[in-house]
Amino acid sequence: ASVQGVGLRDDSSGSRAPLDLLPTEQRGERESSRERMIQRGLLAAVILLLAAALLLPIVQKRLTVIALNPILTKARLEAEATDGIARELERQVGDYNFLLARKLRTYPALAFIEEISRLLPDNTWVQQFELKTVGKGREVQISGETTSSSKLIEILEGSTLLQNAAPRGTEVRGSQPNTVRYMIAAEVRTRPQPESRPILDAVSVAPVPPPTPTAPAQQPPPPDAKAPAAAQPPAKPPGK
Repeated sequence: ASVQGVGLRDDSSGSRAPLDLLPTEQRGERESSRERMIQRGLLAAVILLLAAALLLPIVQKRLTVIALNPILTKARLEAEATDGIARELERQVGDYNFLLARKLRTYPALAFIEEISRLLPDNTWVQQFELKTVGKGREVQISGETTSSSKLIEILEGSTLLQNAAPRGTEVRGSQPNTVRYMIAAEVRTRPQPESRPILDAVSVAPVPPPTPTAPAQQPPPPDAKAPAAAQPPAKPPGK
């Protein structure tokens, strides 16, 4: 700043010209109109730069968001398509597992016949075998002749396929000596389900067969080469 003069706040001298208390040799140079314009221009430039510094990050973020919008839209569409494929795959797996679960939920009838044939002693005869559904489960009912029906119940309790064996009806004498007629029913045990695996682990990738070697192309014989003689049958020896 350049000091131009020193005056009083309340000038009571009554003169039109204000009283200047600053000596002449200490007065600074007055600013020209050009210098004032330059100062005002620099002030305006500073204000513009400050506004640009505040607004530039906002503009850059807006441009970044506009540039990312197509990428986000594409990613969203791909995610929706992937979800649709996953839902369809889950539905197909559920349909496949429905039949497979019904198949693996219970043992086949042949397994019970084999189990009973293995467990029953040689002095026991089975005249009737029946596998039927009772409520939510299944039941095996056998009848025939044996020497001790209580022993059969103990044997059937040790089965891995049957449980809760119990007699049905009254015990009467059998057609053979020292035998009784029996009727025993036993519940079918729940079959343990196999351990589930991801479907991608169950898909086996077929190995790529190796390329088949091609036979080399046969070259035509040269013009001066002789053709091989035809094979002649061996001469017959003179008859004896």
